[in-house]
Amino acid sequence: IYRGATGSAGEFGHTNAGLQSELESMSSGKGISKIYKHLTGKEQNSFEIVKLTRQNDALALKTLEISAKNFGIGIANIIELLNPDVIVLGGGLSEVDLIIDKAKEYAKKKVFLPSLAKTPIAVSKLGQNAIALGAAWMARDIKNVK
Repeated sequence: IYRGATGSAGEFGHTNAGLQSELESMSSGKGISKIYKHLTGKEQNSFEIVKLTRQNDALALKTLEISAKNFGIGIANIIELLNPDVIVLGGGLSEVDLIIDKAKEYAKKKVFLPSLAKTPIAVSKLGQNAIALGAAWMARDIKNVK
């Protein structure tokens, strides 16, 4: 895990996904709800939207497509910037195959060099617990942060 000069690196969800939004606002549970509301005018949580995709709801599918595309672009940016050995995804949305599969596809298309497209993208076996466990691990070493 790369922490940077002052221990603040690694907040990739807060990188810019465009001129007016952060990646997290497009590729998170709340972001999915925002996209769906923009497309339909209806309030819906991300869990319900995922359920709707299983019923082939066109606007729910479009919502996840938009989110996955932005997520994939964010992953591609990380690969381009850091050239890591592997990208490991965690958190609740990492359990939604439709998002992850499409995001991986977009990431592979968006990287510039063919060698970067070979970067493995895996889903953490920790699932939703990955974020909490990662935060606990980082807090353990907080005394080393400047």
